[in-house]
Amino acid sequence: MIKPKLHILLIEDNDEDRADLRQMLLLGGNKRYHFSEAKLGAIGVKMLLDPAHEPYDCVLLDYDLPDMDAPEILYAMCNGNDMPLSPVVVITGVEVSEGQHLLGAGAQDFIGKSWTTPESLTRAIENAIERFKLLNEHLSSEHMVRVSEERYRALFNSIDAGYAVMELMLDQTGKVIDARYLQVNPAFAVQTGMQNVEGETLRGLLPEVEDHWLETFENVSLTGESVRMEHYTASLQRWFEVYAFRLGKPQLRQVAILFTDTTERRRIASSLVIAKIDAEASNQAKTDFLLQMSHELRSPLNVMLGFTQLMESGSSPLTPTQENNVKQVLHAGWYLLGLINEILDLSSIESGNMVLVIEEISLNEVLSQCEEMIKPQAHDKNIALSFPSIKQPCLVRADSVRIKQVMLNLLTNAIKYNRNPGRIDVGYTVTSDHVRVSVVDGGQGLNKAQIDQLFQPFNRLGKDSSAESGTGVGLVISKLLIERMGGKIGVESTVGIGSCFWFQLDVV
Repeated sequence: MIKPKLHILLIEDNDEDRADLRQMLLLGGNKRYHFSEAKLGAIGVKMLLDPAHEPYDCVLLDYDLPDMDAPEILYAMCNGNDMPLSPVVVITGVEVSEGQHLLGAGAQDFIGKSWTTPESLTRAIENAIERFKLLNEHLSSEHMVRVSEERYRALFNSIDAGYAVMELMLDQTGKVIDARYLQVNPAFAVQTGMQNVEGETLRGLLPEVEDHWLETFENVSLTGESVRMEHYTASLQRWFEVYAFRLGKPQLRQVAILFTDTTERRRIASSLVIAKIDAEASNQAKTDFLLQMSHELRSPLNVMLGFTQLMESGSSPLTPTQENNVKQVLHAGWYLLGLINEILDLSSIESGNMVLVIEEISLNEVLSQCEEMIKPQAHDKNIALSFPSIKQPCLVRADSVRIKQVMLNLLTNAIKYNRNPGRIDVGYTVTSDHVRVSVVDGGQGLNKAQIDQLFQPFNRLGKDSSAESGTGVGLVISKLLIERMGGKIGVESTVGIGSCFWFQLDVV
């Protein structure tokens, strides 16, 4: 196999000397060469630094040139770097001491003109090329180490968490008694409030520091197993979340810790727990009050309704004025009793006191019974009802009483807010997992803002002054009941066209 030629740059102003150098190299060994030449130092430097030019394997440089000497040329060849781009061998007639100066200036070797032979010149070039290669590898390794250190330092200084490297200190028995800070990052002072700790000991800075910290660091150093923990430091009156791990071999006894101050986070968490307890207590107090008030109101209200009904159906006929007054009292009383019952239901559900009897019930029967109960009310309002004919048995898991309550609430609302004349279509769809029952009306429909407020208690969506009675609680109760039965409830509506209220339950 033909070996590649070595490209030699000859920087020599004497034509005969250049010819002699070429001849010696051709006679000096089995290497193959080709040459580029320059008579002036400046031209040689330009050729070496030209990025478009083929790189040179070695430069043979005459010490004394008309425009520059070797040290000046070497300085220019380095171009601000530690070495020239190619190895340089200086051909000199000066003393050996001056030759040592050339090596310091960037040359790889020097050889005297008076004692140069083909063999010595060839050997000098080969040695220069090999030494240059090794030096480049060494500089590259140093550069990589330096870059790695710079990256580590940048990361070390930029992280928000505190970081420290500690050396454990032992007593004569080998037990850890203290730890010295070898290195800390800027965030260390932010997290702990302690400044200038490098070189100081843990007990020197915090004489009352808890033993568990040193015990933990000792265990990490001995076993090499990292530890994540959260502890309170009474000396600093702070909570810290710490990740500790061993650095290097066990003999070094070095432990690194990465930590954050969690005092504020724990304070906030504690405040939230207290606030939750207070809110639950307040909510329970509200529920207890509503239950107590509802019971207290319902008893006299029942008595009042009873006496009013007796007056209405008594043997003595009432005058028209009296009869109208009695009807107003009954109407207001039944409305108030309905409100009290709804508040009791809502309070019972929210407090978890309402017991639901979840069992397999027939959806066919529920819809049939609700149809019979709602027909008179729909007839009075000139509303046409359409219920589905369910041919196959459809069983769902629900509380039979409460599912009727939900269904009747949806039907009653559909009648209240329908047109006159109007229509209500009840439908259902069954999948392998659930059944969805829908109640579609032809009313005015709801916009998005109204839908977003639909399931808020006592919110009648601006219908408070409407002639239709209502409390704004029924839908809230329906939602809670359906969810307690493991189902879902929702609505789709288009303004000016109508609404579709639906609920979904698991099938058996």
